[in-house]
Order: sequence, then C-alpha cells, then structure tokens
Amino acid sequence: MTLNFLPVVFLLIVLFSCNKEGSDLEEVAKGIDAINLDDSWRNLESHAYTFNAAKGRKKAESMGLFDVAAKIQYDVSVHTFTYQTTYKGSNVTASGAIAIPINKQKPPIMVYHHGTMFYDAHTPSRQKRASEWGMELTSSNGYIVFLPDYIGYGTTDNILHPYHLYRPAVDASIDMILAGKEFLRKNDIEFRDDGIFLSGFSEGGYAAFAVQKEIETHPELGITLEASAPGAGAYDVGFQFEITTENDVYPGPGYMGLALAAYNDYYLHEPLTYFFNSPYADKMMDLLSGKYTEEYVHGQLPNKLSLLIEPEFLKSFKNDPDMPFTFHLRENNLNNFVVRTPTRFFHGTKDTTVPFVVAQKAYQDLLDLGPNKDVLQLQSFDGGHDDLRYLCLMLDWFNSFE
Repeated sequence: MTLNFLPVVFLLIVLFSCNKEGSDLEEVAKGIDAINLDDSWRNLESHAYTFNAAKGRKKAESMGLFDVAAKIQYDVSVHTFTYQTTYKGSNVTASGAIAIPINKQKPPIMVYHHGTMFYDAHTPSRQKRASEWGMELTSSNGYIVFLPDYIGYGTTDNILHPYHLYRPAVDASIDMILAGKEFLRKNDIEFRDDGIFLSGFSEGGYAAFAVQKEIETHPELGITLEASAPGAGAYDVGFQFEITTENDVYPGPGYMGLALAAYNDYYLHEPLTYFFNSPYADKMMDLLSGKYTEEYVHGQLPNKLSLLIEPEFLKSFKNDPDMPFTFHLRENNLNNFVVRTPTRFFHGTKDTTVPFVVAQKAYQDLLDLGPNKDVLQLQSFDGGHDDLRYLCLMLDWFNSFE
C-alpha cells in the first residue's frame, strides 16, 4: 500500500503524531474539508481549492490532538499546473499540482513524489478538494510543494506509466521544477531559491532519488538542492526484482504487473504472454488503464508469482544475467553515483513490499563510492510499507534546516 487513497485527517494525524498507528484513527479521521478562502491567488485560472488551516486546527483540538493543532500553521492555496516535458524524444504536455502556504514569507520549495498509483481519478492535478496525497498538509508547515503527476497520469493518461524508469521520472520532475519556478515568478509568488527539498515514498522514493542523481551529475541544470529524504524506494531495481522473486508469495501483485508491463512497453515490445500466465496476460492492460483503484487491481491478480508470471520468463531471469530485461533493470539502478546533497533514506524494517534490505544494499553501495555518513544516512523505523511515519520523519528533518 502506498501513500495515496487515504483520508485527509488520517494523513494529518499520522503526519504529526509519530507514535500513533493509522488503523486506530480511521473513525476519528473524518471531517477536515477544504473550503474556499479569499486567498490572494484564488482568482488565478490554475486555482483548484484552498485548505482551511483554522478548521484543521479546530478539528484536531476537538480530538485532543493539541500537538497536531500546533503544527497546522498556514492556509494553503492549491493549483493545477501543466508544463512541457519530453517522453521518448517527443514533446508532451505534463501536469501536476502546486500547493502554496498563504502568508508565509518566502517559503522554500519541496518536491513531493507520490507513490504507486493505478486510479487516474486520484491524480494530484485532478483533485478539486482536500487531496488524498496530503500535499496541502505538508505545505501548511511552510513549504511550497510541487507534486508532479508523472508521465502516464493527468494530461498524459494515454501513455502507460513508465514505472521505475529513470529517464521519464527525472524529465517529468525536473521540467516541473523549472516550469514551476516560472509559474511562481509570473504570478509574483515569492519563494526561497537557495535550495530545493526532495521527498517521496515508495515509487516516489525512487523518483526523488533519481531526480537527485540527475541534478547532482548535471550541474548545468542550475538547480540547487538543500536536502533529500527518499522513503521506501527500490533504488536498486534489479535487486528489488531479484529478492521479490526469491519467494512465491508477493503482497503487491499489481506492482509486479505494472513493472513488467512498463518495461515491456518502454524497451522490449514483447507480447504480454511472454511475461504473464493466462488469463492475466489478456486482462493486464485493462487493469492498468487507470479505470481501477489499487485495491481492485491487486484483488484481480494472484499473490503467488507462480500463478501470475510465465515460468519460462521467470526461469530465464533467475539463470541468465544477460537477458534483455535484466540489462534494462540495471540501467535504471540508482546506486552508482557519489551523493553530495545531505540525504536520508527512511525505510521501515518490516516492509514486505520493498524490503529493508533493498535500502541497506543501496546505502552500502553508495557509501563505497565515497560520501561520508554525515552526507548519506539510512534511518530505519519500526513499521512496514504502509506506515506513514515517513512523513513525520521527513518533515522533522527538513524543518531542522530552517
């Protein structure tokens, strides 16, 4: 399970109450809604809605969560946004959302990369009220938040999402950073321009670290980073696939289906029967069409890989390190550059979707290339892939740079 598809108050409470479990809060986590306020950017064509901080504080106080209430500082003006990027060498119009804290003097920019998504209606840029991503809640702490939809969602929903693929991830995010700054300048929205914060969980953790690699290895982009906090990412996608296929049971069969279909669409162009058993080869593209929720997609696929994946493909993967699929996985690994920006990997030790050992391996591989432990750290927490404590840890660390 990823960070999406969760009620706003649930996100809010977990965000600032690290010791509470989300399952205990589902009944009380209802009611903070977004209403329109007379913010100074309300009349922009891009305006989607405004998050009401006073109502959020009142709701938190009514539940006795005074520490939560104290953290909700700013109303937030949320905007949809389109910009130009490239995909497979062609220009495309991509989309995303921008959340702006109202009356915060020169807030810094944070780019938040969302987790795996299947249902296009949940795309960040298509939200017209308090979102299920929590971007406005992060922004209410005092950050301008850029949230790219990614290729395959929003205005590019006609393209199969290129899942855990380096080039599409970095192009969509970096082009949004550059265009997003222009949007802010054009509309006289002041911001701190001395360093960007990168964040994201699950697929978003991979995307955040991919963007960091691209920026650090291409200084000509002219983008300065303040800090980076990837969470629960498969930074070594080859190793992630290797350990996932060591056991027959995998808790997220939809993720496996999306990964194989995406790599096939981007590189291999094989019939889906090359990867999947019947009847799943025939139904896979419909399941990945954006019409269905994550829960529905997982429910339509077996959690046993022996039932889902074609046995000859799986045998080749395990025995032939030079097969094209394996080669392309290695092409998209992120454990092969010298980290220079202050970086913390956050990862749950009980994660079964992206096991903690994936972060451990990437961390050690990167340390072997040269950065010291003051620059790159791995911070674990007692939880799994669906534990939103990442948000709290990330914000606490970013706020220490203020």
